[in-house]
Amino acid sequence: MTMTMGLAATGSANVSGNGAPAGHGSSGSNAAAISSITQTGASGAGAGSAGNMSQPERCDSEGVMRCSMQGHGERETCNGGVWSAAPACGAGETCTSMSGTPTCAKIAELCKGGNGQAVCDARGTMFLCNADDTVADELSCKSARLCQDGIPARQCAVCIAGEEYQCTDASLEVCAADGMSFMKSMDCTSAALCNKDLGMCTSAVCMPETFSCQGNVLKKCKADSSGYDEDTAMPCGMGTCDAKGGDCNVCEPGQKSCMGDGVATCDPTGQMLVPMPCGSGMQCTGAGQCVECTEDSDCSSLTKDCKVGACTQYKCVSKDASSGKACTAGNGKPGKCASGGTCECTPQCNKPCGEDGCGDDCPNTCGALMCVKDACVECTTDSQCRGTDCKAGVCNSNGRCTQSAAPRERASCTIGGTPGSCMGGECVCKSDCGAQHCDTDSCGDPCNYDCGSGQECKSNVCKRIERTIPPRCTQGEACPSSDFPVCDGTLFYCTTYCPTNCPTGWECVGGLCALVPPCPSTMSLTTLNGQQACGYPHPP
Repeated sequence: MTMTMGLAATGSANVSGNGAPAGHGSSGSNAAAISSITQTGASGAGAGSAGNMSQPERCDSEGVMRCSMQGHGERETCNGGVWSAAPACGAGETCTSMSGTPTCAKIAELCKGGNGQAVCDARGTMFLCNADDTVADELSCKSARLCQDGIPARQCAVCIAGEEYQCTDASLEVCAADGMSFMKSMDCTSAALCNKDLGMCTSAVCMPETFSCQGNVLKKCKADSSGYDEDTAMPCGMGTCDAKGGDCNVCEPGQKSCMGDGVATCDPTGQMLVPMPCGSGMQCTGAGQCVECTEDSDCSSLTKDCKVGACTQYKCVSKDASSGKACTAGNGKPGKCASGGTCECTPQCNKPCGEDGCGDDCPNTCGALMCVKDACVECTTDSQCRGTDCKAGVCNSNGRCTQSAAPRERASCTIGGTPGSCMGGECVCKSDCGAQHCDTDSCGDPCNYDCGSGQECKSNVCKRIERTIPPRCTQGEACPSSDFPVCDGTLFYCTTYCPTNCPTGWECVGGLCALVPPCPSTMSLTTLNGQQACGYPHPP
């Protein structure tokens, strides 16, 4: 018995993965090494469409349930006027609305990308898939071959078309082309001659060099046609015994599986997997289906601004991004996504004034200042700044008026209303010790001016020295005059009353001590109480 392996797989029987059923001599347990039911269904409360948006999606019918609009297979319920996450389906299940009502249904890895077709696993279980990868029903076929042959009819085949026979009394029947029934092949002369193993009317047990599958054991007919040789019997994996080919299959003819990024198809002999790449940008999933994507991340090239790449029915589509997502508006300014997948410019007014980036003005808080390049400034040129007598006004880089560092040389200036001179950029008081100025000058500095004879410096001015007579009465003592009853502390005499001891050269004139003419040159003639006297009240 010769067997061509070619690219035959030798791994496990996972037809939905990268391997195929085991080869010759494999045990039944190897052929049943995989369950196609995915055990990674929804677990825990999902975010749902409302959870993925910055603003919850509104709903009208309180308590109504739906499958998530985001394609996660989770459930949502209308609660308080918005869609919110509902209890998730169990492990290995997802939410489906294929029946019109949101229900939890089993998901199968082999259903992925099949668009609702029927698929078989290595055990001979047929999954009747829905378009959303959920399972409408499961059928347990007698063998993987009967499952594979029954896919077009979406039910397990009854027999292997053209290869399997049965006897009804003396009538030999062959399996029909669809594998769903037997049809008459010939009538034998007696029931004893009807041989379903050989598919003919004969008394022979078997034909030399032919094989038969006794369960999962392959047996060869003896040369004398008396029976099958037990010494050369070969056990095959479950469902892999091939009497027509005379060997144990490594895969089920026609069955497809994923091999890397391509599809591997079992050839008609069941001995070799024939690989076929899916093509650029495609990948293999499920029971050997080439698809564009299996998850949203495969469609990232479509994600831009307010559009998000999403994998829908294994094809990349562009969907509107969630409302409020950051984006870049047409003018290159930051924005937020709005309904319809558009990017609306977001005003940027975290500044005292200027344009908001979207074509409008921000509130101006500059008051009396000017707005220049989004900032409040006092000036833009030096000419807008006031200087001093000794320094020029300067507009600095922050738009504020300052004084120049370099002094401005000017002949005169004013400090506190007093004339001064510029020195090193500062106004310095100009000293003035004129003829009428003694003691200190206008700047508070001492003057060296000397007053003339008979003069003295009082309040920075030269004045004549005045002499006073010694007191002739005590200040405050009583005087006999009714007009001036008290001694005057300034004139030192009592009115209308002359002391008996007027100073030498003085006389009592009208009750006052006074000099009488002729008067000294320093005194002038005056009238005192009706009488002439000298320079009163300035005695020599």
